[in-house]
Amino acid sequence: MLDATVIGTDISRLVQNSPNQKLPGSALAVLLKRGYPDFRPEDFGCRNLREFIGKYAKEVFEDGRNGGDIRYSAALLPAIGEVPSRQQEFRAISSVPTVSRRLSVETAVWKTFVSPTAPYRIYANRESGEFRVMHAQEPAPIGAWIQVPSCPPETHVQIAKEFVDGLADESAKNQLTKILGLDSWWSHFFFSARNFGVERQWSAFRRRRLHAELEQALKSLGVPLPFSHQATASAGSVAASTLLTTEPQTESKVRRIAAAVIRRLSDSELREVWLPLGHVLDELGEK
Repeated sequence: MLDATVIGTDISRLVQNSPNQKLPGSALAVLLKRGYPDFRPEDFGCRNLREFIGKYAKEVFEDGRNGGDIRYSAALLPAIGEVPSRQQEFRAISSVPTVSRRLSVETAVWKTFVSPTAPYRIYANRESGEFRVMHAQEPAPIGAWIQVPSCPPETHVQIAKEFVDGLADESAKNQLTKILGLDSWWSHFFFSARNFGVERQWSAFRRRRLHAELEQALKSLGVPLPFSHQATASAGSVAASTLLTTEPQTESKVRRIAAAVIRRLSDSELREVWLPLGHVLDELGEK
């Protein structure tokens, strides 16, 4: 029997693993049919795929339309490394914090770097280490600012090839190698990796390699590396920190995304959300 939660998670990962982290509803429906031939939203009490996504794919939100087709985007970017389970998150919160060193960038910077066809550009200040994400039609900042190119499509393919080369299963290697020759290889690659039981390894490998590509790009451009030494945090804390941006227009988008996610949570899930006590008291005082 199909599990709605598992399908919802796969929808989120499909959107997150696409090069632009965006997928039209029509393409998503085709991909789901390939992975789950018997899937019907009606079987889960939903009128259509849109309603199913709103109910079960909580990390995906509607990002606009392509004509009459709804475009979906990932609400949260995947963190660097494996995605922890709820039990792992609880252990991370309960355990003694350990200091780690990692490259820390804002969501807008990361998303633009891993999306080669996105209409945005990254600029970094070689003196201050500050980042800006600007639309391609906006004039480039002057002075110590330099453009940081997004990771090219060829590198995305090369990362996938490196992953395939490291697999021990010859059947998986042969199938995934064939998929790399397709124009829209990333979506088919995801489902095939899942079918062979290596989807989690692929997601983690891809994020680590893209992380290394960004670090190397900044080094070659003479940009100060934004390393952070901080206590290990839960996935929720990491995700929240990556939503911070420096652009005013992005702040309103973050608020919209947060509101969209909150609206999809059940009452029991809302009780698990961590909020700063001061803000809660301020809200109570205003009522």
